[in-house]
Amino acid sequence: MKATAERELEEKLRKTRLALMNMLEDMTGDKKAIENAYHELKETQDKLVQSEKMAAVGQLGAGVAHELNNPLGGILGYAQFILAKMQKENFNISDFKICGQYLKYIEKEAQRCKTIVRNLLIFSRKPDRAYETIDIKEVIDYTLALVISQLKLKKIKITTDFAPDIEKISGNINQLQQVFMNLMINAQQAMPGGGELKISAYKKSDQEIAIEFADTGCGIAKENLGRVFDAFFTTKQGLKATGLGLSISYQIIKEHKGTITAQSEEGRGAVFMITLPVGSG
Repeated sequence: MKATAERELEEKLRKTRLALMNMLEDMTGDKKAIENAYHELKETQDKLVQSEKMAAVGQLGAGVAHELNNPLGGILGYAQFILAKMQKENFNISDFKICGQYLKYIEKEAQRCKTIVRNLLIFSRKPDRAYETIDIKEVIDYTLALVISQLKLKKIKITTDFAPDIEKISGNINQLQQVFMNLMINAQQAMPGGGELKISAYKKSDQEIAIEFADTGCGIAKENLGRVFDAFFTTKQGLKATGLGLSISYQIIKEHKGTITAQSEEGRGAVFMITLPVGSG
């Protein structure tokens, strides 16, 4: 009897052990499946972010062309002047000095073109997820340098108001630049007949800074205000809008442990406020 009871107990232990091992294998498989799904989701998100960024670059086309056309026109004019001077039979020391001055102008305009192209390439590249200590005012200025010609072409006045005591933050420059680009383009599209975009940055508290984008555009209807950060939501008609710009911006700011909110009355413009924690993280 005792031997039989022991065998039965051993069998139960064996079955229990087998069941636990199977359960553990299932859990391990589930964990791997979850990890794979997470990585796939992250890759999809990165592709969406990059796609939206390229859409933003496309909308900058006219402005960038205008911004490059001015210095290139100057370079051509200066070069033609120098060539004409050098072809003179009585080329003298005075002509030499003038040509030297014009060569400096050419160098200055070429550097301007280089800066425009460099900023565009930096914005367009696929970013890593590395964070660094950054000056938010510099990030806004970098972004404005890309967008300002496009805004001026659309008769939009830009004003900035940066408080002197803004602390640095920990963040990803490329991602934050994309957020600011989205908000600037969004403001431009809200003011098809021109208007004003005011960008402010200030210390909101000892723990956070705030950045505001205030436009004088068409505003946002009350029933749409709570949906502006939803993926694929858009009210734009006749535009190649993906409805992802503000949704991606919301996600980026959330990853930076910040907030982004919208305030608006239809017909009276809109204000988008971003808050970000200060410090090097």
